[in-house]
Amino acid sequence: MKTASAPAGLDSVIRAQLADTLGSAAKEAGFSLLKDQLTCDLGNGFTIIAAPIARDEVPTEKELSKGVGLVYAYLAHDENQKLPPGFYLIRVATNGYNFKDGAVKISFVDAKGKTAYSLSGQSSQLKKAARNSTPSAEEFAARSVTHGMICGSRKCFKWDRVGLGKWEWGCTDSAGNVLNCV
Repeated sequence: MKTASAPAGLDSVIRAQLADTLGSAAKEAGFSLLKDQLTCDLGNGFTIIAAPIARDEVPTEKELSKGVGLVYAYLAHDENQKLPPGFYLIRVATNGYNFKDGAVKISFVDAKGKTAYSLSGQSSQLKKAARNSTPSAEEFAARSVTHGMICGSRKCFKWDRVGLGKWEWGCTDSAGNVLNCV
């Protein structure tokens, strides 16, 4: 989070408080988060605070095909009536580890376990890419799954949003080299 006039160190204090708040809500919902990967995007009329869910291993191909909870987030957007402000489990479904020009479905599951909102997009094999900086009302929900990484004992599962409705997914080794997920 960037604050133009914040004194040195204030950003880290605010970030820690946001991480604690999100972590407490996630714990209450039965999840543990990777707070060091917290993303916070605050702007005029919107708030996105998200962190990947801690896992012992990367998601399996079967889990990805069925849909797996990867991120826990607090989302609020003044113009998005379809997704009320609140805490959400963000569930991602892809065609297993076949990321080449495949489809991705992202669902936002509320505290009652019901899918509050879903969107579809395109996925491709992971590579380095730049991110957009300011979401429109239309891309708000998609932006909440901007990027993240979940590591197991030998590899990490990583994702990056590269545009409206477009993500790159894949596995890396501990040095960040892209490798086959299988």
